[in-house]
Amino acid sequence: MELQDRLSFFRELLACDPTIYYWCFDGEGQLIASNCPEETVFFPLLRHSGCLEYALVTLVKEPMILSNSAGMTWAAVWEFREEEQYRLHMIGPCLAYSLTPQLQEQARRLIAESAQTESYKKRLMAGLERIPNLPMAVLYRYAAMLGRCVTGEQTPLSELHHQSAMESVPEKQPPRDRMNIYRAERMLLRMVREGDLNSGAALRNASNIGTLQPYVPDPLGQAQIACTILTSLCARAAIEGGLSPELAYSTGDGYIRKLFRTQTITEVSATKSQMYQDFIQKVHDCRNNPRFTPEIQSSCDYIELHAEEPLTLELLAERLGYNKYYLSRRFKAEVGCTINNYLQIARVERAKMLLSCTDTPVTDIASALQFSTASHFSVVFKRITGQSPAQYRAAQQIT
Repeated sequence: MELQDRLSFFRELLACDPTIYYWCFDGEGQLIASNCPEETVFFPLLRHSGCLEYALVTLVKEPMILSNSAGMTWAAVWEFREEEQYRLHMIGPCLAYSLTPQLQEQARRLIAESAQTESYKKRLMAGLERIPNLPMAVLYRYAAMLGRCVTGEQTPLSELHHQSAMESVPEKQPPRDRMNIYRAERMLLRMVREGDLNSGAALRNASNIGTLQPYVPDPLGQAQIACTILTSLCARAAIEGGLSPELAYSTGDGYIRKLFRTQTITEVSATKSQMYQDFIQKVHDCRNNPRFTPEIQSSCDYIELHAEEPLTLELLAERLGYNKYYLSRRFKAEVGCTINNYLQIARVERAKMLLSCTDTPVTDIASALQFSTASHFSVVFKRITGQSPAQYRAAQQIT
């Protein structure tokens, strides 16, 4: 059977799933043929993803599995003529079937961000609804079948060529700011150690944590190794925060096993976030004061979680559903200080984290923590810690 006959038969098989499209490019990357009815939607997406560019410079005869950071995946194989790359045959796009519905939606949002105009974004969003969620094992088999059609040779699934982050990023990467990464890591681990439930800001400010220089060629492997290291650090920080070693290590081991079962970088990122929040919650729970009644413990939790928001006795009582006079009396009797004093302590603790782990100016920290002026913040901070904010930062930060 000739190549064109084999490809024609393969396309007929793909037609059983009409959302899996076939594409053919020449050696320069010019589109020759496609059975995709939405070429104008998905072709720019393919170019933007970097997958086509990677395939054009990769001289391998095995079928390739191509993917980008948003989880968009393709399969491709080269047709050679006299040892020269002649035609590039591709199928796709698809999203990994292993993604949860939430992660699938996140992947689609990342893809939609590539749109340059509003009109294209509307067409792209409509097209994304028709991109299949395909099990990776099925895509591997499709890739092997495409390879057999094009090259006439059978390729074991274990020998499929996977796109490598080291090879697929042609432009020079900016140098990593190791000091900022170190500070972000300190912030993350400190919040685990203290069981601080207000960890969203730390995660947003620490996007580089859980990444790794490309010492291994597989980008998924890079992410898994980096997050395994972060998991181990979080387990130790949790022990320092009061969690039992047995619970800390068993929790960490469970997440490490889960990390190495992930199939996409997006899935790794979701597991990392879940792991981090889980450790914080466990430390927070073990640090709860058993002498506090449930309403006073919930008041403390609310203050610590919302320390950066405007809070008053009236607002706290209203949100927690308590009478403000009853809440004020019970709080001072059980905690030993007024709600206002406890709020100041919580804000100073948050300030200590920002002073030691970031370069945020003192005036900005004071404003973010609802102090009326930087001078008032300094007075309260020194009364509680015995040091001014500047003295505390100089003692804590490594320069």
